[in-house]
Amino acid sequence: MQALSGEVRHAQQGYSGFVAPIKIDQSKLEELYSYDYFFVSAVVNLEAAAGKLDSTYDPASSSTLLGGLSELAKMISDARAKWSTRLEAVEGILVQGS
Repeated sequence: MQALSGEVRHAQQGYSGFVAPIKIDQSKLEELYSYDYFFVSAVVNLEAAAGKLDSTYDPASSSTLLGGLSELAKMISDARAKWSTRLEAVEGILVQGS
């Protein structure tokens, strides 16, 4: 989770301005917004699941923790995949704009 957090925190921010050398058409911009939405949704779901895990943890039963951690690992992988897809789309736009 720390690795994904670092990737997101240090990624370039913002979209092309009016006089920027890279222009983006409306359909590509909407596609990027869609990738952003799916990534943020995955992170919100991950945060909710992590909070639920904390409240349902039973120290007497390690299976409650293991099952929850397994689910969190899947959710982290899903969020990372969504982030990678978004980055590939942005890089594709940058290459086309060069």
